[in-house]
Amino acid sequence: MTMTGDNEYGIPEVVKVDALTNDLVVITQDHHGIHQKIAFTVTHKFANIASAGTAFLYFVTPAIASGLVHFKPSLLTSDGPNVDVEMYEGGTVAANGTGLTPVNRHRYNPVASAMVSTFFHTPTTPNPTLKIDSDFLGGGTGVGISKTGAGAIVENEIVLNPGTKYFIKVTNNGAATVNVHLKLFWYEESY
Repeated sequence: MTMTGDNEYGIPEVVKVDALTNDLVVITQDHHGIHQKIAFTVTHKFANIASAGTAFLYFVTPAIASGLVHFKPSLLTSDGPNVDVEMYEGGTVAANGTGLTPVNRHRYNPVASAMVSTFFHTPTTPNPTLKIDSDFLGGGTGVGISKTGAGAIVENEIVLNPGTKYFIKVTNNGAATVNVHLKLFWYEESY
């Protein structure tokens, strides 16, 4: 079943209703962002982080004119235990590091992220300031440890400050070398 009507801009819209439950058929805000071509990911694997070692991702959000960044870390995995993952706002670097290219989650005629040239791994002399979030990949034996899932994404959204430096710091607190994979998700909403 469908219902039709005009939205707030006078544009006709079709609303789908599930035939069995009579509930509206809806999608999440993240899913909608993908359809609107404003959702992006960047992934990186830090290989062989030594015991007590750290690794960093670094990025700068665009100015407010480009829209707000709704940041949602979506996947943190490690092949070993006892890894801290922390997010910081503000700080300095001596040099940016190696560039990473954000990927639009809508692959048909994708548009570029406003952060296309501002995402880096392994910056030189990172000095982050204010910790705004953290997570822990705990101990155990066997196969790797991970944190993922829709709950992790939705409940951990942070609307980032425009024109600001951000750091993702990975610390290996275990006795052995580890590999850590990060997949970061965000959407860029214009106003």
